[in-house]
Amino acid sequence: MELIETLKQIKGKFLLSGYANEYVPSEWRYLTYETVCHVRKPLVPGETRQPRTEYLWYNYYLPTEQHKFNVPDTNIDQNKVKPPVIRQLSLPGIFG
Repeated sequence: MELIETLKQIKGKFLLSGYANEYVPSEWRYLTYETVCHVRKPLVPGETRQPRTEYLWYNYYLPTEQHKFNVPDTNIDQNKVKPPVIRQLSLPGIFG
């Protein structure tokens, strides 16, 4: 895939979002977070939104300390928002 090949060669930082797929190398650093699909017509009574795992792939180091997220909906309790899972690898051959 052309995008992945370009990102492998990039000299600056990148952040790529999407869903798990066979194109993104499994050794790339990433964050994941659980969400639900919002790109649908309105739900009918009794129907629930489909859960999704979103990925953010990146080529730089993140701080090791977790911070509170800015949650735009003031009705959401920030203590109930789960932070993303952080997975970092040292890959000098791929991430310079």
